[in-house]
Amino acid sequence: MNIIYGIHKRSGKLLYIGQTKNLEQRALGHLTTPGARLRAWLDENGNPELEFRTLGMYEDEAMAKGIEAALINILRPPLNNYCTGAQFRSKYIVRPKRSHSKLRD
Repeated sequence: MNIIYGIHKRSGKLLYIGQTKNLEQRALGHLTTPGARLRAWLDENGNPELEFRTLGMYEDEAMAKGIEAALINILRPPLNNYCTGAQFRSKYIVRPKRSHSKLRD
């Protein structure tokens, strides 16, 4: 099972969206890996209480990654990279190939 999860401050503010097969293991990795973006943010912000919330569960990994990418691009959590790489964009996000001039007609 592929899990899409959000990391939220206790206040409800969304900080990060991720995808994993094992949420418990991934949460520990976020919090204990030296140099991890979330660990650094916690250290800088006085270690506020966090909640790991399941946002969705999917059998298909490609679908989970696509939904994760869409959520990151729409919600813009501050601790995510914004999926700007050409490989990521072309693999998981489908965009229409129309120019603006065609949309005016």
